[in-house]
Amino acid sequence: MDTSYIDTVKAHLQRRNELFDARIESGEFQPLVFPRDFASVFIVIFALVIKWPRDGPVKYIRHLLYFYSLYLNIHVIVHCRSLLVLGGYGVGLIFSWLSIWSASLLIFNDVQGTYKRIERSFDTSKENLQLGRGGKAGHTPAILKGSSSEYDSTNGDANGKPTCSDPKIVPRFKWQGFPEKLGHRFTWALDLLFSHRGPHWNWGPKDFPPLPKQVQLQLSRGENAPLDVDVLWEEENTRGMLVGSIYKSVLYFFCLDLLKVISTGDRYFLGHIIYPPPPFLAFCGPLAPTIAYMYRLAMSGAAVYCAVLFPTTISATVFLAISQTPLGCKTRIPFEASFLYPPYFGDVLIPILDEGLVGFWGKFWHKQFRAGFLAPGNWVKSKLMSRNLGRKWPQSIFWGLQVVISFTLSGILHFSGSYTQNSSSNPFNQFLFFALQIVGIFVQISIETLSRRLIPFKIPVWLKRLSKGVFVLVWLACVGPLLCDDFTIGGVWMEEPIPYSPIRAMGFAIGTGGAVRWQAEQLRWWKGTRWWERGIIL
Repeated sequence: MDTSYIDTVKAHLQRRNELFDARIESGEFQPLVFPRDFASVFIVIFALVIKWPRDGPVKYIRHLLYFYSLYLNIHVIVHCRSLLVLGGYGVGLIFSWLSIWSASLLIFNDVQGTYKRIERSFDTSKENLQLGRGGKAGHTPAILKGSSSEYDSTNGDANGKPTCSDPKIVPRFKWQGFPEKLGHRFTWALDLLFSHRGPHWNWGPKDFPPLPKQVQLQLSRGENAPLDVDVLWEEENTRGMLVGSIYKSVLYFFCLDLLKVISTGDRYFLGHIIYPPPPFLAFCGPLAPTIAYMYRLAMSGAAVYCAVLFPTTISATVFLAISQTPLGCKTRIPFEASFLYPPYFGDVLIPILDEGLVGFWGKFWHKQFRAGFLAPGNWVKSKLMSRNLGRKWPQSIFWGLQVVISFTLSGILHFSGSYTQNSSSNPFNQFLFFALQIVGIFVQISIETLSRRLIPFKIPVWLKRLSKGVFVLVWLACVGPLLCDDFTIGGVWMEEPIPYSPIRAMGFAIGTGGAVRWQAEQLRWWKGTRWWERGIIL
């Protein structure tokens, strides 16, 4: 058995663990401790739950709370380290994102005055439903249909109140602003803090699939409007959605395992960024270095793609499963609704061919961080327009501002992740990768503008599409190593993305270790020097 791969990984992990322990013992860093180092999360939740006055100086306490949480987040990034989440990458990523998202909620937006989410309640007015303008006598929406076998025969709880299994009840949807009741407000704020994409919030991306027509009608008419058959939400095949989500989770699980197994055949992914092409590319002859270059970039891109999709699909599966239990009928969020689970990535081909880099990042790539990245630019735009009433601002100015701010924040986000890794890395390269996307977008726009002015004939659509597609591939191929090489030297590829490897269990990838990939570690307690520093080491 060839043990070179196992020996290399073991040596890397041993060096990393020894370095981590030495830094902790010397006092250079402290371990990431729960709950001590997550105090900023509780501060942000507190600031979101409190009903601040609309006017007066007291409202600025919310801003002070944000800056204190920002200080705590920076302190964690600079002084705390952990071996969890890609060898410590997650520490910088999570706490820098918390700073950006908290700024959006506490500084750049009026959460209390403008934010609303879709909430569901149940109405027991089946007998009193009005026929809509297009309704027909005898027509009953699918959600009102049901044989006795589909519903609880009691059609109610012990107190005689309708339950979710009662065929007489129908779901109603409404926009819920900042709640009055403290308990409701707490769950509302908690959902806001962790709903980064916001498919059920009024600030969600506009390019998400539209809400069902019936839901839109209910939201527009208000919660007190009469309920007629035109606005009844048709029951969805939630069980089918759940099965589909499980299948996708299994698929991405296998994809991550496959990518990990394939990577074991190339020492580039073991931290050797300057390394000859892997042996299996020897048949390419003189083209092997170029093919290896593109292959390594493609592998890194595919790994990021699957690593983003796998946990989000698992999350969707969990919430869809909850919707199939009695608990699902007690939540204000309609976990069974398909509009809560829009695609994480958009179409890849058409946006790139039509819009180039703008389409790649704006329409294809995931929107996990988009709301936080856009908030500062939107705030600047609103301030400029409110202070210069009547002045017409070119939209290109604000669009360019959004591009610069968004990619700068994205660069800071990934810089922080690389900075907190426990292996040697070059965080500035990750920042530079995203900063160069700004350059690439403006270069592309400049080329398009000049070509329209200088070329004396109308450029065919196919040629425009071809040139934009080629530009995206060339640009990403040129700047991609800034990101991918830093992932490699930081040891990201030597981390195990899944706990169990079916491919290894089937006898493949001999010499790369057993099927069980995660080893259970005992929880450790950090005593600290003060009582509030005590907690669980992560």
